[in-house]
Amino acid sequence: PKVLAPRTPSPMGLTLPSQPAMVNAKSRLNEMLSKALRRPLTKADMCYSHTTGEDGAWQATLVLPALGPESHVSQPSFRKGDAEQDAAAAACEAILAMDPRLAAVSRSASPKAIQ
Repeated sequence: PKVLAPRTPSPMGLTLPSQPAMVNAKSRLNEMLSKALRRPLTKADMCYSHTTGEDGAWQATLVLPALGPESHVSQPSFRKGDAEQDAAAAACEAILAMDPRLAAVSRSASPKAIQ
């Protein structure tokens, strides 16, 4: 899997890479959401929108329509992909709050980890 660095706020409030992480938040979200919905995902299941500030920083907003109208917003980041990863991480946290059993999805290679 792709290794991403967790973000740490810079003095300007933007997120910058720090230590390497072992989990790609978008991939983890894909697995968790598929398990939560009990079906393969479609493009309509994850809707990202993006904005850029005057300083050029990206901010991503993620909506998961199948789970409701709630938005998951990233911290500002210099890279669009990093902003999406941050929004996906926020969505993962929200899904785990709904069903903590889904935490096993990202830690297990077995597709039958959650039943």
